[in-house]
Amino acid sequence: DCTVCGPECSEVPGLPHFCGDGVLDAPETCDDGNDLRADDCFECVPQRPALCAPDACVPPRTAQRFAALLGSPLAAGPPVEQAGWGKAVAADSDTVVVGADEFTVDGVVTGGAFVFERAGGAWALAQVLTPVDGIAGRCGRSVAVDGDTALLGCPGSVLVFERGAGGAWALAAELGGDEPARAGLFGAALAISGDVVVVGAPLADTAGERAGEAFIFRRDANGEWGGSAVLGTDTGADDGFGAAVAVDGEVVVVGAPQHRLELPTEGAAYVFEPGDGGAWSQTAKLTANPRWREQRDADFGVSVAVSGARILVGCPRCAPVSNFTGAVVEFTRDGAGWEDDGVLRPPPGNYGFGRAVAMDGSVALVGSNAI
Repeated sequence: DCTVCGPECSEVPGLPHFCGDGVLDAPETCDDGNDLRADDCFECVPQRPALCAPDACVPPRTAQRFAALLGSPLAAGPPVEQAGWGKAVAADSDTVVVGADEFTVDGVVTGGAFVFERAGGAWALAQVLTPVDGIAGRCGRSVAVDGDTALLGCPGSVLVFERGAGGAWALAAELGGDEPARAGLFGAALAISGDVVVVGAPLADTAGERAGEAFIFRRDANGEWGGSAVLGTDTGADDGFGAAVAVDGEVVVVGAPQHRLELPTEGAAYVFEPGDGGAWSQTAKLTANPRWREQRDADFGVSVAVSGARILVGCPRCAPVSNFTGAVVEFTRDGAGWEDDGVLRPPPGNYGFGRAVAMDGSVALVGSNAI
């Protein structure tokens, strides 16, 4: 008998049942017809006791493994090995959100995000966030989280989830959602800081075909969201403005990696801040030093990060060391403006350095395409 868990096992909210996860509402056998040892079901050999006490499956062992291996290539496994798991990741304090844009609910590819929370030094799966009513959407290619608010990017919309006093996450709002937003890839990039949310739409046609657009939303005292679109003062066709966004407090940064300067497409990043009346306006345009962006299609602005008085802009095809090694350019606030404060160079053997950046205080993380 290959039964691994009975109906007395508890359930993790939002996680569908699958063979060997230890979260079942009916007895299950362990021969699932594949040769994957990672799913704890192999050759009808159960990897856990035949019957589980109620607390033995909370969280399921597989979910614990996902959490423990965050950042490891071994992290993928059922039900996420075919779910695009890990295409987007966001973290804030003791909460990590992992996007899975091919996640399936009742046979429909809705996409979603896995929320992990840390308590007592251990990470555990808390909930899976999915679109309401199982609407197909491939949500999860972008995610963001700050405090008790998490964002799930879907094609043409952004779902806002809030964590209640009991710890459960619930859908609180939907931003965007119309056909023009879907066509413009609204939701392709997300950022949140407190009550401010920034959404990129890099294929929007507002300032020219595929020029891009970004939207800044603010949550009021009643929990309602209101927003407005922003554009760079000189953005044009094919700029991809909104491909990357970042926010910290009242400073918003938007990347336009295909913006034209001297070479055909070198890229730029734009800084927005609110004026006395609360309206957002561009306060700076950031570009890379010409001696670092010698390559066509430098992709400066494909990633951005901001923390306090410091901004980082990824340039994965810049050449501060050799062709295509990449770099991250640092800018620091100097009075009312921002000054180029140098470049972060990759260690030897890295290429595409700066494809992704993140920053919190004095700590920065930089992604590289190849090592």
